[in-house]
Order: sequence, then structure tokens, then C-alpha cells
Amino acid sequence: MIPQELVSYLAAAGLLSKPCSCLILHALDRSSSHSVVDLKLRNGERWIVKRARERRESPGAPTLGAEFAVYELAASQPALARLLPECLYRDEATQTLVVRAAGEQYVPGPSTAAAFGADLAALHRATQANLTLPMRRPWILDVLEPHGFGNPATATLVEDRPAVASRLRLLGTALETTCLVHNDMKFDNCVQQDRVRLIDWEIAGSGDPAWDVAGIVQDHLKMALQGAGGQNTLSAFLRAYLDQYAPADPRAFRMRLSGLAAARLLQSAHEVALAGGPISSAREMAEHAAALLQAPESLFAVYRNAA
Repeated sequence: MIPQELVSYLAAAGLLSKPCSCLILHALDRSSSHSVVDLKLRNGERWIVKRARERRESPGAPTLGAEFAVYELAASQPALARLLPECLYRDEATQTLVVRAAGEQYVPGPSTAAAFGADLAALHRATQANLTLPMRRPWILDVLEPHGFGNPATATLVEDRPAVASRLRLLGTALETTCLVHNDMKFDNCVQQDRVRLIDWEIAGSGDPAWDVAGIVQDHLKMALQGAGGQNTLSAFLRAYLDQYAPADPRAFRMRLSGLAAARLLQSAHEVALAGGPISSAREMAEHAAALLQAPESLFAVYRNAA
């Protein structure tokens, strides 16, 4: 059902010629923490309308503050703008963001992965002096600590909890805060048209670029665990990223990246278990993550073209 209030709002904002729902072919609410409405117009255009569920004035009401800040920064940062869907309208007072749908779901291949790796590295280098958003520490780094997040569904995923907890603790100590990071990098947040673009910047912040890269690496690792290959594609992505980003200490960056990829894979295992997914699949991811934490160089031994 097409929400008439939203249609009227878009018309008042000048995005629709008149407040008539017949201008819209269909509307799909893909809501989670915020309302995300996918609109297809009769003229063939497709828009995504994101709105905070509650008014901003409400105490503790969720906002789209990080996403607004990212679009504001993009006005002066071409490297960021090229990774964002086109913004058609943003209204911070009502916490409403309208963007043009950026294309189809990302299907990684060597050429697109290489272009994406170069674009992501360019973003990280270009935003090194723009640390205006707060740092968000990945929760998975503390999940095995006494004060960490616990749940019966995930308690048996990690066999040697003290050893894995120790390695996660070291990763947390080694984290750097050097640039703007998306913080939820994964294939599901990538769309592809003329190039790969990134959606859902709700938890973006200042952070470690290796955490962003780790999100894409762990999706490739999951593909490999499922027998879907992807080694050449991951090699192309990593090689392009590392060549373009050119970290000051390449080995230290690779070790941090490998460890964070393992942490991100462990996070996926926890999320599968918490969602009631197959424990066997979650345990396989957790075991692979633990092995990678013990031997971080193995990532670059397997994908040696990226080393």
C-alpha cells in the first residue's frame, strides 16, 4: 500500500508534480531500524526514501545523523561522492533522505572488484583529515570478554575462548582511527550500476580503514566456505585496494586486516546463530575465523597475488 502521507510530503518538497499516488507504481517498506521505502514511479524512476521512525524531538529518538553528515561531506569530497547513490532531497528537520536507487545488487567479479577496491582506497585516503564523526568500536572485539555480549545461541561457537578472546583484545588495541569508514561493509550494502556504490551509512564514523576492507574480505571467505570460489575476485579487490591505499606500514596493515576479517567472520557466525540459523554453518564460520586469527598471514598466502 502506498502511504499517502509520504506522497503528500514528497509533493510538498517539490519532488512530485502533485500529491497523487497514481504517480507511484508501487511502494515497498524495507524497514528495520528506520523506515526505508522503495518507490517505483510510473516514469520509470526508482527512489529510496529513508526516514527516522520517530520525530527527532522525542527523547532518545533515532536519527539519520551519520548519513546526513556523510552526504554533507560528499559535497567537498569527490572520492566519497562517487561511492554514494545520488541524493535527491534531504531534510534534517524531519529526518528524511531521498536518494535515487543506484542499481542492482552487487555481484562481484575480478574487474568490478578491482574498480571497487581502488574506489574504496581513494575514499579512505581522501577522508583522513575529516574525523568529524565519532569512532564506533566493533562490538565483536569484546564479545568474549567477561563484560561482553553473551547469548546461549553463540556460547558454543568458539572452542578455545580464552585464546580467541586474547587475539581479539590485541586487535582492539591495534585499531587505528584515521578516516571515514562505513562500518557495515558487506555485499548486501553494495549496489552496482556504472560502478559499485555503498548504501546504508547509518553507523558510519571515524575509524580504521582495515575494518571496512575486512567486511568485503569476509564475504569472499563465506563464498569460499560455501564452495562458490571467489579467490581471483578477492585477489583483484585486495591488490587494487592495497596498491591505491599504499599504507605506510604494509605488513602491519595486512596483519590488522587479516585479523579484522577473522573478527568480521566471527561476527557473521554470531549473527547467524542469534537469528536462529543453522548452527553448523555458524560453527564452520567461527572455526575458520579462529584459524585465521591464529595464522593471519594465511589470508595472503592463499590470495598471494594481493600480498
